[in-house]
Amino acid sequence: MIDAAALGEFIGGLIATFLASRLALYLARNWKAGPDKLLLVHVATFLVIVAIAGVGLADGGAFAPLRALSIYWLPECIWLVVDQYRYYRKTSASRPGSIPGEDSKTSNSPNSHESAYLDTADQRLRLLERLATLEAQGVLTKEEFEREKRRLLGT
Repeated sequence: MIDAAALGEFIGGLIATFLASRLALYLARNWKAGPDKLLLVHVATFLVIVAIAGVGLADGGAFAPLRALSIYWLPECIWLVVDQYRYYRKTSASRPGSIPGEDSKTSNSPNSHESAYLDTADQRLRLLERLATLEAQGVLTKEEFEREKRRLLGT
């Protein structure tokens, strides 16, 4: 059974690693490295927290990185798994073979594709077909269709 002190250390570790990893992810927000960025940010955050906590846990004695490591490794791993899950869930809509911006329900919103990341010609073609369908259904006007088509094709 877990005693109150260990539970307190675990909850404190969750809070500390959450705040530190959010700060590090915010500072690295413009770095486009995908899942590698998440791993590197969490490893760096973990090392900084262990160094700082090692000093704090020394309590006037010798530097105590192993004690800090034993407290913070699990909370940091939890936040890494959460961030990896969120990353893969966020990017699953833009995988080849799927139309970005659409989920299991068919969306008739003319702007449902605007935030989608279009990285292949196949995805652009699928989206162009979707725009044509929306125009045929009367959801988009001819002018809106032509504007979106030019934006999509970069002309």
